Amino acid sequence: MKNIFIVSKYTFVEVYKSKILLNIILLGFALILISYIASEFSHGAQARIALDFGIGSMYLVVIGMSIFIGVSLLSNEVENRTAYMILSRPIKRWHFLTGKFLGMSSILFINVFLLGIIILAFFYFLGGSISALMWWALFFSLLESQIILLVVIFFSLITNVTMAVIYTICIFILGHVLGATLMINYIRDQYILVKLLTLTKWIIPDFDKLNLKDYIIYNHSMPFGYLMGSLCYAILYIGFMLILNIIVFERKELD
Repeated sequence: MKNIFIVSKYTFVEVYKSKILLNIILLGFALILISYIASEFSHGAQARIALDFGIGSMYLVVIGMSIFIGVSLLSNEVENRTAYMILSRPIKRWHFLTGKFLGMSSILFINVFLLGIIILAFFYFLGGSISALMWWALFFSLLESQIILLVVIFFSLITNVTMAVIYTICIFILGHVLGATLMINYIRDQYILVKLLTLTKWIIPDFDKLNLKDYIIYNHSMPFGYLMGSLCYAILYIGFMLILNIIVFERKELD
């Protein structure tokens, strides 16, 4: 655990030195500005429109960070020979990878938390009522960004940076459209296609389970059992992807 913590701390400091956390202030003001402009075009639903644009924009920012920072999380270490120096010490590869993941996850957590606070504060300022489901939505955004982070790390271990980004974006899109696709009447009438898509859904992360934005925008309730089920699904998928990445990284030739 000590080795994992050291690598995690090193990763956090490394990303922090890139001054990406300073962009939170600019992003926060940008999200408020976008939300305010969008709310001005609505009548009687300013707070709801502001929340919609705010949550959506924050979500894209965090997912973008997961992809474009995560893709170089290990590849830069290998190219700069830093990984060779670290792994030559008494530290196992899975300690190194897990520490890198946790360090980047802490960066994502800070981004989601601070941007979420800014968005909810502005929503409250416009007369909105903050509910517990909104905090769930922010937490699920963090979990989804961690899944995307592990997906892009996986592809970066088996292919080049460009293709890793492309493959991850494809997984991200599929994870959001597979559920809706299965609900199309034409698709439901195609037995083989339904079975194929259902099988794919078992492999591709089902991000619909973590998408609560429509529920909080339109003040719909969500059963606690569903939230816990989605939480367990996300944690299990994160665990699965982390183990898969460890297996691939253990077998990867770094020479």
